[in-house]
Amino acid sequence: MTTWRTFAALELPQDIREALFAMQKKLAAAPGGKATRWTAPEQIHLTIKFYGEVEQSRIDNLAKVLSTCCAEITPFELSLAQLGCFPNTRQPRIIWAGLRDSDNQLSLLAEKIERASIALGLAAESRPFQPHLTLGRAKRDARNETLAALGASLQETRITQMGWVANSLTLYRSVLISSGPVYTILSQAPFAGKEKSIHAV
Repeated sequence: MTTWRTFAALELPQDIREALFAMQKKLAAAPGGKATRWTAPEQIHLTIKFYGEVEQSRIDNLAKVLSTCCAEITPFELSLAQLGCFPNTRQPRIIWAGLRDSDNQLSLLAEKIERASIALGLAAESRPFQPHLTLGRAKRDARNETLAALGASLQETRITQMGWVANSLTLYRSVLISSGPVYTILSQAPFAGKEKSIHAV
């Protein structure tokens, strides 16, 4: 039985990736920044549902289900909101950029996909949906005082206020290799309706 490691996510426009890269460089140069492995900008995306290993024979049905979910969603605006980390600023392990979803469409999309995925027989999420863009992960050998310094740097750094319009969902295959994950697009599902014009954040 062949399985593929898969996830569904929103792609980011180039200007957002560039803004996030600028934030990464700023944090990398701040106290504690060298204790982090920063995510390559081209690999940053907004994960809606991580499926893990899925039988290859089920991929086509999954793509059809996602397409049906997306047909009920209108293109919507998202914007960068704040910097944060998991689990806390005393020992930050995952550095992320949070998002503002003014129309609550992102949450609605995640709920639709979760219900449809469960109906397809795929595993349910064990944690509530927390939309974020992973910017980096702390190195395993990072010292506690270094992590605390990184947490302080996060609290002092302001994120660039930018927004964009999400128009489609992408289903990816992820292959893990020594240099990092390699992503392949399996399918794309457009949102229904006309594209919105973005307004100033």
